[in-house]
Amino acid sequence: MPTSSEYLDRAREKANLAFDHHCAQWDLLQVKPAPTPEDLDAWLSARDSFYKAQDEFEKIIRQISPR
Repeated sequence: MPTSSEYLDRAREKANLAFDHHCAQWDLLQVKPAPTPEDLDAWLSARDSFYKAQDEFEKIIRQISPR
């Protein structure tokens, strides 16, 4: 069974990858003079995935942090 530290490391990596994808989608929008609705949907989807991964990471931090 994974330790708390391993869960945290996995969640951090997932959040980092999601952030990288979010940034890449944003960069794609910036080079297009007129992004399509599909381009915007791709960015919003990447952003939502990042927010979810970040939230999961923060929940683990709260669970393992001493109060």
